[in-house]
Amino acid sequence: MRINFKIKDIKVSSAILIVPLIPFVVAGMLATFLILQQNRTVSELDALDRMIQPVALVSNAVHEQQKERGATAVYLGSDGGEVFSAELAAQRRETDARHDAFRTYLESVGGLQTLIRGLRHGSRP
Repeated sequence: MRINFKIKDIKVSSAILIVPLIPFVVAGMLATFLILQQNRTVSELDALDRMIQPVALVSNAVHEQQKERGATAVYLGSDGGEVFSAELAAQRRETDARHDAFRTYLESVGGLQTLIRGLRHGSRP
């Protein structure tokens, strides 16, 4: 059985209702597509953030360690006097705080092996 449909067979009252709906349907489809695309982008950014977080913690710890190394060199260069001992002690505390932050993160994700495994597979460690 074949159905022959022609636009001229549509009643004017039906056409008046259908024609304005077409842009709304297209706009709805476009909005749905854009929302899905934004959700995918947010998911990808969340995954990237999870991968960057341990890198930032390690970078901060290494940076503070380098600053401590420099402070130690200045302290030793001053013959170990009291001139720079307070600054060196403060830098050591800051370095320890950054190392502790990384250790805390490692404990929260289940250790270094879990972190590495999670990063390799792109999942949350």
